[in-house]
Amino acid sequence: MTWTNKTKEDIRDAILQIAAEETGLSSFKEGGVLRGLIETLTETTYSLYSDSINFYSGQFTYMQASGLLLDLRGRELGVLRKEAQKTKGIIKVKANSTKAAAIPKGTWFITHSDLRYKTIRGISLNEGVNDVPVEAEFPGALYNILAGSTIRTTSVLDGVNEITVSNNWITTPGRDRELDEDYRQRIKAKWDSQGTDNRPGKYEHIALAVPGVDDVRVIRAPRGFGSIDVVIAGYAETPTSSVISQVRQRLADSYLLTRDIIVRAAAEASQVFELRFFGNADVSSVRNALRAWLQRRKIGQTLTMKELYQEALSSLDISKLEYISPRQDIKKVGQDAKVTPQKISVKKEP
Repeated sequence: MTWTNKTKEDIRDAILQIAAEETGLSSFKEGGVLRGLIETLTETTYSLYSDSINFYSGQFTYMQASGLLLDLRGRELGVLRKEAQKTKGIIKVKANSTKAAAIPKGTWFITHSDLRYKTIRGISLNEGVNDVPVEAEFPGALYNILAGSTIRTTSVLDGVNEITVSNNWITTPGRDRELDEDYRQRIKAKWDSQGTDNRPGKYEHIALAVPGVDDVRVIRAPRGFGSIDVVIAGYAETPTSSVISQVRQRLADSYLLTRDIIVRAAAEASQVFELRFFGNADVSSVRNALRAWLQRRKIGQTLTMKELYQEALSSLDISKLEYISPRQDIKKVGQDAKVTPQKISVKKEP
């Protein structure tokens, strides 16, 4: 839908009508010289509508605006685009009692995908497992690596037996600068929240304003009149109890009409992703691109093999691709669940 909403046939009919009225001619048969002029003018005018008039007219609404103009539409409602931020988290370092050393601030750790993280403060290691806070080298969702990812230090640390990335290791999810589609969702939620009724946008707007929440789904619950579930999800991991509590408190402070609100994290529809490919892309790029694409799946969104083949890795130099797992569409995703990668295994064929 566009502001002008003119089809090519609409434009042709209008030009024919104007030509007939202005010239007094009535014969514009197909194949004739006059009809040829009409068709040429139609093509030119239609291109002007579709490429210029419709585009720029649409920029005056958040529904079609993009880039800087979408930022303007958002600012009008007090909704700012989220900027990129670095991943922060806690990795586990296991040390023995005889050679336990200290880890200085700024010590680098690196994954098998060449993603680098550094310690944000010095840590004195004790016997057993130690929590070591780290921060990604650069901003971006790419640094939200999966639990169980291989990681090592670039320094020599005496007495260190093992370094692991555990479940829920992320304390601050990394993110890219907010894409237009996600920014548009928040603008729409803010717009809906201005109404006097009890529309879902009110709850979405409040929840999406909490750091760590990137997707919201409001579900009418069969617990009686005025009962809803507010299901939330993040790009990186399942929202923590702290994030859930923040959403619950902000909803309570807003005095909405609903009597019974339950805030909960989206269920995880865990899936192992295993693939092999031919081409010039490297294994790390393929693994990272697939993981970043999967992070952006929405609550209740199914996943098809067509999407995995045509979208997830389309930007990489791959000549042939085969998914070993999954082999069929993932359709059994509940309305309160989100497809999440349990493991990503990638093999490059010679």
